[in-house]
Amino acid sequence: FVSQGGDDICEKSIQFFSEAIRIYVLQGKEKDMKVANALYQKSTLLADCSENDEASSLLDDALEIYKELLNDDAVEIGKAMLLYGRLFGEELVCSVSLSRKLSLTALTLTFSINPLFISLNSEDAQGKNDEAMTAFEEALRIFRISLGEDDINVSLALSNIGIIHARKLEYAKAVAKCKMALKIRVLRGEQDQDIADSVFNIANILNDWGEEDEAYQYFQQSMKLYIKILGEKDISVAICLQKMGVIYWDRGDVDRSLQSFIDALSICEQDDGDDVSSILIPVYRGIGDCYYKKEEYEEALENFAKCIRIQKLELGDDCIEMTAPYNSIGLIYQKEQKYESAMSFHVKAHQINEKHHGKGSKECASSDFQIAKVLLATHKYEECIGRFRNHLEVCYEGSDDNKEVAEVYHLLGLAQSKVEEYEESVNSLNKALNIRQTLCRNPDLKIAETMLDLGKVFGEWGDSDEVSPDTSHSNA
Repeated sequence: FVSQGGDDICEKSIQFFSEAIRIYVLQGKEKDMKVANALYQKSTLLADCSENDEASSLLDDALEIYKELLNDDAVEIGKAMLLYGRLFGEELVCSVSLSRKLSLTALTLTFSINPLFISLNSEDAQGKNDEAMTAFEEALRIFRISLGEDDINVSLALSNIGIIHARKLEYAKAVAKCKMALKIRVLRGEQDQDIADSVFNIANILNDWGEEDEAYQYFQQSMKLYIKILGEKDISVAICLQKMGVIYWDRGDVDRSLQSFIDALSICEQDDGDDVSSILIPVYRGIGDCYYKKEEYEEALENFAKCIRIQKLELGDDCIEMTAPYNSIGLIYQKEQKYESAMSFHVKAHQINEKHHGKGSKECASSDFQIAKVLLATHKYEECIGRFRNHLEVCYEGSDDNKEVAEVYHLLGLAQSKVEEYEESVNSLNKALNIRQTLCRNPDLKIAETMLDLGKVFGEWGDSDEVSPDTSHSNA
């Protein structure tokens, strides 16, 4: 049944392994090697079905028999330790990079490093990472002694050690281990999906590390391998295209980014697998972002709406991932001056941020800032002033001045002028002006806009002698 595969693989295989174990125990052979092997196989199957607690218990029994019958460096013990590491690691993982079931022999963990799901600072999370690392390192030690440096099991152990390093944000070590693992596979002359998966893992880690140029090369390489091995319409190709679309976006190449996302979507639309939805979410989001940047707002709205529909089905109405498309839709409605609709979506994003991050958090202040901008546009000045001040306090107090701080001071100054708080308005606008003049030594429209608004405020205040722009800069 394991060899045949199929949807009912776990249930049928487990039944036969369980019956075999029962018979051996009835015959008084509960410490037989065949019992240990059956326990190990059953544990592996349960791990594939995410029944980790039961799998761990059976693996304990198998390891006890192995240690009684074999020496400490036996390959069977190494494989058990490899599975232990996998079980410890999977307890903390909520997102799988390649939405594909792991095979029974390839235990490489293809995890996406996502701080939203994995709290690396928590004591429990760190403990599980350490337990997984210990198990994988023991497996590596055994495999090197018993099988040699170039064995496939050595590659598996190195890959998994690399993934744990990545989850601990130790990216240099992670990349080094995963490249060592890949080298072993290449030297063995392998040209299969595991090679492609290994290349993809390295690309993912490099991308999380911020090494986008090298990550791009590895994503391209993995995509070529997937096309060669699985065909150009395989869902793995779509995942690579989506990843490269994000890199193009970060580079500011909106057209190539959009094309990558559209190509990924074309593949996803032809795949009816259960895993497609998790890929469509970032694809629709990426397409929406690109159309927003190109100011094609109707197309952007359509794709953000599709992203939201899938996220609701897959993750629930109040998942934290909803804040990004909600915020994006709110920004579009702001651009179109549909302020009631904009407010509705920004409030939804704000409520979800409050639920997940707590009131007064930086995440809440960010969504609150967009609400303040809508309030300013709809002439609700007193309320928006409080929100702008809160945003400055929560997000920027004690931080260096930047473009974002200048923008908040500028908007705050405009709101203050509308309620005739002219002195406060001038102070805020001057802060915005000083920051912009410090940051930008060349002519800049934002500086000109700030000076124009300062002039208007002094005009309304009736105290034009107070205006004293800094003309030491060429842009002034």
